[in-house]
Amino acid sequence: MDKNEVTISIIIPIYNVGEYLHRCLSSVACQTFKDYEVIMVNDGSTDKSCEIAESFTKHFVNFRLVHNTQKGVSYARNLGVSLARGEYIAFVDSDDYIDPNYLLRLYSAAKEYDADVAHCNYVLYNIDSGFLHSVRVRKPRKGIMTNIGMVRRTISDFFMRSYLWNKLWKRSLFTDNNIIFPDMKFEDIATVSKLLYFANKGIIIDQYLYYYTIRDGSIVQTVSLQNISDYILSFGMLRRFFTDRNELTNVTFPFIRLAQTMVCVNIVNLFRFHFRRRNFKGYLRNVNAATRNILYFYTKRFKKASNQEVKLPYKFIEPEDRSKKRK
Repeated sequence: MDKNEVTISIIIPIYNVGEYLHRCLSSVACQTFKDYEVIMVNDGSTDKSCEIAESFTKHFVNFRLVHNTQKGVSYARNLGVSLARGEYIAFVDSDDYIDPNYLLRLYSAAKEYDADVAHCNYVLYNIDSGFLHSVRVRKPRKGIMTNIGMVRRTISDFFMRSYLWNKLWKRSLFTDNNIIFPDMKFEDIATVSKLLYFANKGIIIDQYLYYYTIRDGSIVQTVSLQNISDYILSFGMLRRFFTDRNELTNVTFPFIRLAQTMVCVNIVNLFRFHFRRRNFKGYLRNVNAATRNILYFYTKRFKKASNQEVKLPYKFIEPEDRSKKRK
């Protein structure tokens, strides 16, 4: 290996997470595996995040901080991948933290089984209640999976989830296949299954090594029409990808399950969105639009439009926000 290369590159997008960032970076700095670099991408933070990140660059030679104007997590991740020198890439969200053996366990498993991707179990940490919920990734007996096996389980969003952060990725999956994160929310849903498709195989280990923080203000917790649109759009982008490769017959049931899940999730999220605005005018029309968009991506009409941009054919109605009106 060239002296300018490292074994693992850790990519951490940063935006206004000063309250959590020191915990995150400290957990990264304490890894028992030592041959790694940390690429922190400051996405235009206006709080103390940049100051905290810079302090780590002064104390740890393998920590690197790069800056860009606020362009979103997808741009930050793409920038991190373009700068990475590692044979493998790990993604860590800046409000989460990892076990000291996170890199060691995943890398050892990947090398032992010659796998392009290694998965681990994770823990959901609710910042408000302090509640910890352990989540085990369901796996075959030996933990080894084919690429299509991983894709099927991930698209269905049941046995495995479309998360970047509980996995160690071979960097060549990005570079050799020109995989980039789209400029949208829920970019992981639109990207992870593509990466798994190009992998030679995967290994799942029965260890809880990643701690995901649930907090107000995160993308997952924020309900907006744009987020709902991007959520559905990720479905269409996946359908286009597997349609173009004539692989739909291998993932028929997973897409059915994902479509069913999205319909139910959107009904709930649209209710939350209208409730917060204290205005249910247009709620049923928005539910109808969301459902029709999902069905469109699943039908032959969408498949025949293979040369067209993936976009939502049915638009949402933006209700007036009555919650801000004075009583």
